[in-house]
Amino acid sequence: MYGLEPLAIGESQLLRRAQFRCCNHGSLALQSWLDKRATMQDLLQQHLQCARLCMKHQADKKRSDCTFSFGEQVFLRHQPYIQTSIANRANYKLLFRYYGPYDIIPKVNDVAYKAEAAIACVHPVFHVSHLHRALLPGTTIEP
Repeated sequence: MYGLEPLAIGESQLLRRAQFRCCNHGSLALQSWLDKRATMQDLLQQHLQCARLCMKHQADKKRSDCTFSFGEQVFLRHQPYIQTSIANRANYKLLFRYYGPYDIIPKVNDVAYKAEAAIACVHPVFHVSHLHRALLPGTTIEP
């Protein structure tokens, strides 16, 4: 543990045996060492929990809750290097990034939606990260 002197080889086995002995002269030192060890483990658990919460906070900064309703129009994000079924071009960099707009038909679950895709070779269920809300002309954006 951090902050404690390292145990010699075989000393941990002696400590385990000493826990079961009935000697009074070594039990106070052993008990204080075990208390310090438990304290250090609790402190390490607190530091790990703090680090876990910090990482979760940083990861949640880039996440957004996107929900779509029935009949709402969305654009479909296309990955040209992976999905070649929508459009095949000589230069992938010049492909469109979003296709659509398509209507949302039903909600499959919290992160998956079924869209009315005009292309028959594409599966109609899409993850939220592949959908982008379509802002049609005349739509005002609230800050």
